[in-house]
Amino acid sequence: MKTPSVIGGGAVQVVGTGRFALRGMSLGGHPRRIRPDAKWRPLTTRDEATRLVERLIQRRFDGPSAPVPLDLTYYELQSTLGQLPLAETVDLHGRALFAASSLEPEVCMAVQRVCEVRARRHPPARQVRHRHGDSRP
Repeated sequence: MKTPSVIGGGAVQVVGTGRFALRGMSLGGHPRRIRPDAKWRPLTTRDEATRLVERLIQRRFDGPSAPVPLDLTYYELQSTLGQLPLAETVDLHGRALFAASSLEPEVCMAVQRVCEVRARRHPPARQVRHRHGDSRP
């Protein structure tokens, strides 16, 4: 308990037990209900994260991409990919960021669908003209 884990694609700490579910808390302090049969994985270690970031910086994506299920909703896809170890998804993320033309067309469509949903959920900030003439979001 109280050890951060990745559950449902997000970092959560189990802080207690309940009658039908575990009580969790996100690292941002929001309460989470965790099903007893929920899939989980440990957080990435600092050493592993350093190796993955180095691969992204070097833009070396020679491994196989993680399989992307194409028939899932945005939230299901986010949760499914979030539960995979980062070492398995770094090539997919790297190719999507730096070499999108190397992705299969079906994967490009799925990634585009995810980006569209994310853009609807988090629209860009409006530019407001302030009294002093500068624009701030």
